Amino acid sequence: MRNPFPNNDPSRFPSTSPDTYWAYLVAPFWSDADLRVEGTVMWKVYNRSDTDFSPVDNVVSSDQNTSYVGSWMLVVHWDGIHPFPHGDDPTASYNQKRNSFQAVLTTDGTKSYAVFTYKCSSMEWANQPTIGTNAGGTTYNNSDLTGENYAFKIGCVHTGLPNDTNNVVYDLVPNPDNLMSSQANPPYHPTIGSCAAGNYTTCCTSGSCLGEPQSCYCDASCFNDGTCCYDAVDICPLDLLMNDYLLVAERESLDHISYNGTNFEKIRTLFNGAAVGIDYHFENNDVFWSDVSSDAINRAALDGTGASYTLVSSYISAVDDIAVDWVADNIYWIDAIWARIEVANLNGKFRAEIVRVGPNTNPRGIAVDPERRFMFWTDWGSDPKIERADMDGENRMSIVTVDLLQPFGITVDYDSLRIYWCDSGSNSIQYASLDGNGRNVLLTQDTDGLVGVFSLTVSGSSLFWANSETNAVYVTHKTRGNEESGTDTTIVYDNFEYTIGGIEAVSSGRQGDGKIS
Repeated sequence: MRNPFPNNDPSRFPSTSPDTYWAYLVAPFWSDADLRVEGTVMWKVYNRSDTDFSPVDNVVSSDQNTSYVGSWMLVVHWDGIHPFPHGDDPTASYNQKRNSFQAVLTTDGTKSYAVFTYKCSSMEWANQPTIGTNAGGTTYNNSDLTGENYAFKIGCVHTGLPNDTNNVVYDLVPNPDNLMSSQANPPYHPTIGSCAAGNYTTCCTSGSCLGEPQSCYCDASCFNDGTCCYDAVDICPLDLLMNDYLLVAERESLDHISYNGTNFEKIRTLFNGAAVGIDYHFENNDVFWSDVSSDAINRAALDGTGASYTLVSSYISAVDDIAVDWVADNIYWIDAIWARIEVANLNGKFRAEIVRVGPNTNPRGIAVDPERRFMFWTDWGSDPKIERADMDGENRMSIVTVDLLQPFGITVDYDSLRIYWCDSGSNSIQYASLDGNGRNVLLTQDTDGLVGVFSLTVSGSSLFWANSETNAVYVTHKTRGNEESGTDTTIVYDNFEYTIGGIEAVSSGRQGDGKIS
């Protein structure tokens, strides 16, 4: 910025004050955020002693091809913001779109930079994506990342490209003619929608770095399967600035764990409890869990604040798994003793049995696809199978019936429209399409962490699972597993105090826009 806006300048941009001549604005994107309906803007100032600056320092250093160590940082987070225009009617046109993104101002006392961070899976652009600078006139100096041919680098919610973090860096130099020196950091290689087969120096997946650095192999499908291949060393997404994480039921506590395992937090302690099944409602900031010691289903705030309360506590037993329908605002659970599937609203009211699983069965895991109105469950009774029905219990059918021993946990990958399940009898993880076709074995018993796998979840290109025997959470690539040309199976976290059960990936993008259209 050549001249900052004075604090006492009340004029709207562009300012007519001579003091603000050549004052440029650097925008995350040229589509106003509309806060009239909902959404939150949060900010925090950090000094070097307050937090780890290295994620930001590394991004700036790589982008500017220099060694940068910041001493001060302002982080601003826009969460669940509507893109403009709404016009005069705050409920019109864009009311179902949500954006979450971040801006960081950082300085070392001499040089200053702005870093914009976008999560592809959550960006809903009002118009053609555009970012850049403006001095108040009609001319916008747009980043060369913008435009139809390059939009995927800053917002790829509609493209099916990687669920990843992208950073754009601006050098805040005095000369406004040189203000725009940024490029995507680091650039995808080498062109839109494809990458040349070969080895790369850095691989990232689902917002977590798989090595610092760690070489990886990519083929022509690297963008479509969610893996990012970079010709750069030791560059990872800004884990410090993004809020996707794993939600884990740890018997006597509920935990938050970052995708790379570096951050762990107990958000709720359950004295003498036994939490097993777990799920959440992102928009409502709710977490739900089943407690098999008290035979109850409970609810509390997802961020760990406030008290918890019981939704259901009568006529249930052995509820090992639950599933939240964030579209119709219902909760589903599967009861192994009563051999049935029940549903209630998020307050525990209007409870109803919708599926009587039947005799000689042992139903275990349940998952829902609210957008297509399907529910899935596993059964490792005398006739092991995976079943599907509409979410009202109608149109019940068996979709996987052969080569099953003890299917336990099940989850839906909403990006690829697949179901994943773990089979504790064969110590394997498998996947298929939503109708049971296209079945593949992803991981077998030769893989570390497959004996005792209990539950699993998918986010971006990563598959996470909880193992109750090793008491650890693992991650691998959701389609390549631990094949030689793919990514390795890695322990995310293994320092739990109690036995772990259910696991869910928490992300605003994972639960879509919300209501039934």
